[in-house]
Amino acid sequence: MVVVVSASRNRAELEIAGVPAQAVMIEGSICIGLELDVAQTGSEWLMQASLSLAASPDALDDALQCEGEKWLFWRRYAEEQIDARPAAFKERLEGQLALSRGLVHGFSQRESAEVSGIGRLV
Repeated sequence: MVVVVSASRNRAELEIAGVPAQAVMIEGSICIGLELDVAQTGSEWLMQASLSLAASPDALDDALQCEGEKWLFWRRYAEEQIDARPAAFKERLEGQLALSRGLVHGFSQRESAEVSGIGRLV
């Protein structure tokens, strides 16, 4: 599932379930950024993606970053949580992958609010 493509001091280039990714160690945490395959990144997509993250209580450790022409979806993982509970880390990583797919497929195509469940007030 996780392939280390290259690594340096506190950074690594990864591939996670076929998705290009980056990892950075910062103050007792590991941050993993998944590259989002977004064909058109207009202001509508960015607004919908940002609002969907802001609306989710589970997204407190999540962020979006624009790096040149690509977008990364970051999540912070506490180092002690990874060491003590590897199954929980795997579950959170799978959740990050699922949410990244939802961000891409929910907003990269022109969808109405009625079609997309992400970011919709229910």
